[in-house]
Amino acid sequence: MLDKKHLLNFLMLIVVYNTTIAQRIKYSDTEKEDGRQMNFELVGKIANNIIVYKNIRTDNYFSVYDNDMKLKEKIKLTNLPIKLINVDFVAYPNYFYLIFQHQKKKIVYCDAIKYDMNGKMLEDIKTLDTTSIPIFDNNNKIYNVVVSDNKKFIGIIKANKKNERNHILGKIMYDQNLQQAYKRFYNIAMDGKNNYLSEFTIDNDGDIFMAKCFAASDNAFVNRVDILHIPIVTDTIVTYNVKTNERLLDEIKLKMDNANKKLLVNAFYFTKKRGNIEGYFINAINKTNPNDSYSTTTAFSDTLRLEAKDVGTLKTAFNDFFIRQIYPRKDGGFIATAESYYYSTRNNGMPFNRFDYFGNTSLFTPFDFYNMGMRNFSWNQFDRMGNNFTTYYAENVLVLSFNKLAILEWSNVIHKSQKDDNTEDKISYEVIITGGRLHFLFNEKDRNDFLMNDNSISPQGQIIRHPTLKNLDRRYTLMPRYGKQISATEMVFPCIYKNYICFAKIEY
Repeated sequence: MLDKKHLLNFLMLIVVYNTTIAQRIKYSDTEKEDGRQMNFELVGKIANNIIVYKNIRTDNYFSVYDNDMKLKEKIKLTNLPIKLINVDFVAYPNYFYLIFQHQKKKIVYCDAIKYDMNGKMLEDIKTLDTTSIPIFDNNNKIYNVVVSDNKKFIGIIKANKKNERNHILGKIMYDQNLQQAYKRFYNIAMDGKNNYLSEFTIDNDGDIFMAKCFAASDNAFVNRVDILHIPIVTDTIVTYNVKTNERLLDEIKLKMDNANKKLLVNAFYFTKKRGNIEGYFINAINKTNPNDSYSTTTAFSDTLRLEAKDVGTLKTAFNDFFIRQIYPRKDGGFIATAESYYYSTRNNGMPFNRFDYFGNTSLFTPFDFYNMGMRNFSWNQFDRMGNNFTTYYAENVLVLSFNKLAILEWSNVIHKSQKDDNTEDKISYEVIITGGRLHFLFNEKDRNDFLMNDNSISPQGQIIRHPTLKNLDRRYTLMPRYGKQISATEMVFPCIYKNYICFAKIEY
C-alpha cells in the first residue's frame, strides 16, 4: 500500500494532470437563417472578436462573436457580387482581407476588401487583377492566393494553360498593406499533357515555390519532379531536379521551413506502377545552399503496417492514406501526419482506392477534403460517383517524426474509426498545438451521438488518450475537419444543432 507521503504525491500528480488538459466549451446561439446547407469559413480571431463568414444562396454575411461566443453583430455584405467564384481570407491581429473572384461577361476579376475587427469595411473594393477568358462560365477559378507564414507577402498567382507545351505563369505580389510590390510573367515549358504544376507555396522572403510533375501517362503516378523557385528579387526561375531514386511518387506536398530556409518536398512512394505504397519520400532543398540539399526514403516496416491498418493485408496497409499536415521544427526536423480516408457506394459495394480517385489533373487529390477552408455544401454534400448513397470513412492517423537530415526518429498511430453516410462533415480530425503537444481532435460515435475525443502526442512520440472533452452538450455535433486554431489555447469548430449550424469555442 502507498504511505501517506506517496499517496499525497500521487494525488497531486492527478490534479496537475487534470489541470493541464482541462478545457471549457462555449456554444453560440443558432440563427434562423443558418441552415445545414449554409457555406461558411472561420476568418479567425481579430482583436477580441471571432469572425465567421457565411454564405446563404446569394447572401453573404459576417457574424461577429465575442469571447463567450455571443453574437455581437451580423453584417450583410451588400457590396459583393451575387455570384462568387471563390473567396480567401488573410487575417491580421486588428484587420483582415477578403479576397474574392467573380466574373462579368468574359472578364474574371480578383478583388479585395479590407475590414476591421468588427467586420466593418475600411477601404473600398480594390481590383488586384483581371483576366479575359474565351467563354462565359461562372465557375472559372483563375487565381491561387498564397500567403507567407509571417503574412508579410500575399501572392496572387494565375496560369494560362492554352498552350499545353508552354504555360504562362503570372505572379502579382502584395505586402500586408495590399500594396503591389511587383507583377511579372514567366514562360514554363511543359513536355506534354501528362505534366502539370502542383500546389504553390511562398516563404517569408516572398519567394514562390511549386512542383512541376511528370507522369508517364494519364492516371499514372509521378516519375519525375522539378521544383521551380521564383525568387522575389529576380526575373528568372531556378529549377531543382528532385532525385526520386527511381521511386514513383504519389501526390506532392510542399512545406516551407522558414526557420531553416528549407523547402520540404513530401510524398508517399511506390516501386512499381499500380503497386502498393512502400514508404515515405522526402527531398529537402536548402534555399541558401543548394549543394546542401538531399533526398531520403523511409520504407514502412511490417510492424508499422500492422499498427496502421486494422483490416486487410500488410502490403496494402497504406494504400488509402493521404498526407495531411507537415509541421517544421526549429531544430530542422519536422513531423508529418497522414490519414486513412476512402469511400464506398451502394451500387459498387467496394471501397474506392487512390487509383480510382486519380485522373489527369493538376489537383492530384481525391477530395476537396485535403484543400479545406471554406465549407461549401455543393462541394461536400453530393455523390461523386453518380449514385444516391455514399459512405465516407476516416480512420487511423499516421504520425512520423524526422530529424534535420530527414531520418525517421519515431512513428506512431492514433487509432480511430469514423464513417458517415452522404456527408464528410462529422468525420476526420483537426489539430491544436498547445502545451508542447499536438492534440488530435475527432469525433467518435457513442450510441447515436458523435462525441469529440482528444488524443495528444508528445515531441517524443508518446500518445495520451484523454477522456472525452468535458462540458460537451450532446445536442451539438462538432465538425472537426473545419476547425481552426485562433490562439495559443483556443480552437473554434462549427457544429450542428438540430437543422442549424452554429459554432463552438474550446479553451484549453
